[in-house]
Amino acid sequence: MMRDPFPMLALSYEQLALLTAILLVYQQYLQRKVAPSVKRNRTLRVLAALLQRFGTIVWQTSRQAALLTVEEVLVIKEALTVLQENLETKRPSVGRDQEIQRLLAMKILIEQTFPLVQD
Repeated sequence: MMRDPFPMLALSYEQLALLTAILLVYQQYLQRKVAPSVKRNRTLRVLAALLQRFGTIVWQTSRQAALLTVEEVLVIKEALTVLQENLETKRPSVGRDQEIQRLLAMKILIEQTFPLVQD
């Protein structure tokens, strides 16, 4: 079942803020660039719920932890991959390369925390 919880994802405030920003960008990308479909609508629902939860977690402590479902992990992994691929098509620049590095660092953290969740 897609709703089985996985280990806690422990994040610093900065990591949670970065992941939230990444997911917001991905949400906008889906709304503007991807044709409506069942998958897109489901992903947007998962993103909306996840972003709402992340918004409440931010104010709790300096070290955040979130219990994620398989579906949420898959959406996060998809967001990181799609945004990285889109950035890699842009003209090389220091800013672009820094953004790609941030995405890769977050991707590594997610992969290490949730190694069994496959796309």
